[in-house]
Amino acid sequence: MPPATLHADSFGNPLTLDDAASLPLVEDFAMGFVSTEARAVNLLALADSDASPMVQAYCATLHLFAESRDAAANARPFLAKARAAAERATPRERRYIAAIEAWAEGDVAKAIALHTEQARDHPRPARQAGATRDLAVAGDLATGNRSYRGQEFIGGRLCRHGGSG
Repeated sequence: MPPATLHADSFGNPLTLDDAASLPLVEDFAMGFVSTEARAVNLLALADSDASPMVQAYCATLHLFAESRDAAANARPFLAKARAAAERATPRERRYIAAIEAWAEGDVAKAIALHTEQARDHPRPARQAGATRDLAVAGDLATGNRSYRGQEFIGGRLCRHGGSG
């Protein structure tokens, strides 16, 4: 595993990445997620090539937003990779991984609590984008809304609407 380096996402949050070339697709996820744009799924192209904890946790997040009974099962391999690399992650990244793991395990109360802590401790994205990824996830968990505009699952793969990949 290559040594991780610290970068910053577009919100100014520290981001642990194995490969700086992954940053544009991580940004597609982050900015696509807060604006509910299909470009968020572009991150899945890194699933096999970048073992960075947040790349893997974000891939798990995308799978959990699918309206599928297999969503949690599909997210678990990514969560296992994120957990395996968590020692290289920042405390904020480790809390995000824990929150997504709680969601995958069906512990909605824990997931909401962790996302709420995250939003309280790292409020900068809320000032810049009008909402945080963490609060968006917490809100969706609370309401049971797991749909994500512009994407769907086709044959077990997360896809953009109208396509197969």
